Amino acid sequence: MQDIIEQLNSLQVGDLVWWYEKYRQVTVIGIVTEMYPPPEGDDDSDYIWRADFPQDGEHFYWGECAQCYALDETLGIVEKTHLFS
Repeated sequence: MQDIIEQLNSLQVGDLVWWYEKYRQVTVIGIVTEMYPPPEGDDDSDYIWRADFPQDGEHFYWGECAQCYALDETLGIVEKTHLFS
């Protein structure tokens, strides 16, 4: 599972992610829209990137505090092979 964490840590603007909404039992696709600089002090957040989900108007910030979503398979990466198969 650490592999998915490393992959999510290295996403760039334009990469696609999926989010599984358990309470509605649907999966939505989001796009990474913003990158954040590494934290420089205690007051800075640990966010690496932000993804927007146009299907439902939501957004998500990825960082160390969000790794549980990847580990419980609520968040993942849309592989390019899935787009063209």
